[in-house]
Amino acid sequence: MGETPAFLCACFNEVFGSATPDFYSYDHRLAIQKIAYFLKSLNLAFNEECFGWYIRGPYSVSVASIAYGFMRERPSQDAELSQQQKEALSKLRSWVTKNGAIDLNALELYGSLQYILVGEEKPKENAVELLIGRKAWYKKEETEEALRNLLSVRES
Repeated sequence: MGETPAFLCACFNEVFGSATPDFYSYDHRLAIQKIAYFLKSLNLAFNEECFGWYIRGPYSVSVASIAYGFMRERPSQDAELSQQQKEALSKLRSWVTKNGAIDLNALELYGSLQYILVGEEKPKENAVELLIGRKAWYKKEETEEALRNLLSVRES
């Protein structure tokens, strides 16, 4: 599906606006991992890549490698995203935007919860408790809202 540095940049921009990603920044590297996993979980990209659970949720060495490729040689322009990819990332952006800015904590919540649901194939009835068991700083209400949002995309 063309997972290149230009593709990662386009995905990042779809969520963050027209900001240039700085993958030297830990926050931007964390964000692109969650964005990439979100697309993978919906079968919209990264189909061959292996994601595993890491301290801050889903992580892929391959996505990290692509991000580091971006730092070595910045693409002259972003890749084109499909309409489905744009729509999915637009929903993600709406869920993780707080006070006009992307909330990285919310992005981590959505990526981690989606990983529990899809990557680990845990039942939705247990997902909130499993996530809070691993990441106790998330409130039950915000995690339940994230679950409802994620299920609405999966069921559509």
